Amino acid sequence: MDDIDLSIPLEFDIQGAKLNSLTQATAYKGIREHEPKRDREAAITNLQRTRMAIRRYSGTREMDETIWQSLRKSVLRTRVKQFLYKTMHEVYMIGPAWKHLPGYEHRQTCVVCNSKDSMEHIPIKCNSPMRQKVWELARQTWPHAPALWPNINLGIILGTGSISLPNRNTAQTNHPTLKERAALRLLQIILSEAAHLTWVLRCERVIQEKTLNEQGITKRWNRAINERLTTDRITAQKTKRNKKFTQLTENHGPCSATPTTLNPNPNINPPKCLRKTIRPLHIGSLS
Repeated sequence: MDDIDLSIPLEFDIQGAKLNSLTQATAYKGIREHEPKRDREAAITNLQRTRMAIRRYSGTREMDETIWQSLRKSVLRTRVKQFLYKTMHEVYMIGPAWKHLPGYEHRQTCVVCNSKDSMEHIPIKCNSPMRQKVWELARQTWPHAPALWPNINLGIILGTGSISLPNRNTAQTNHPTLKERAALRLLQIILSEAAHLTWVLRCERVIQEKTLNEQGITKRWNRAINERLTTDRITAQKTKRNKKFTQLTENHGPCSATPTTLNPNPNINPPKCLRKTIRPLHIGSLS
């Protein structure tokens, strides 16, 4: 039996992509794949911190890829996504970043606490009344069981898109109910908006030397959370192709609900626009 030559002739052994069909996106993707991946030490540390915080709260173990993808979830506004991504990489000009700039060395220290400034200090540990008021309003806005409110730390903030409500019943399936998904989405909105607002108010205080009293902070929080919830309602109605309600919501603007009306009280009826969305979710309802 004769041997058959199965080798490919050089004129037919084509490697790579054809230039007449190559797109810029494909070429850029190929170049990036050949570049060595360099992980920032700050990102590695924050990923581990986020993973541990999620595990303590939700009881789940998240991979790095899952945490990175959670920063792009639709539940987060674009500005919040950018804020979380930059915080994960620690690219903001805070703390030691000002050490080598003549005339600005004082900015590496928090003037309120007289301690080192950092992304862990600003939204979590700073004694600024504005920061404390924002988280107080955020806590009041949460209408469900107090035990479901997480211990606020930088890991929880960075992992907002990856957290899930604690499973109080081990025999329960891994698929959350509609009520649990709604409560989780609300929790993610509150946490992300509160963390971003503390950063914005801090920048206004340090750079613009602008401070707000409790009434001003409350107005800023109400506006931020109402705009976000209004966007959620409009999006939900567009999904259902309900043009009439969408136009009604857009024309009337954000809901007039405040943190006190969002917090359910048996003696006070919540606003009509939120009666279906703030039914309290208690620990017992998870079992």
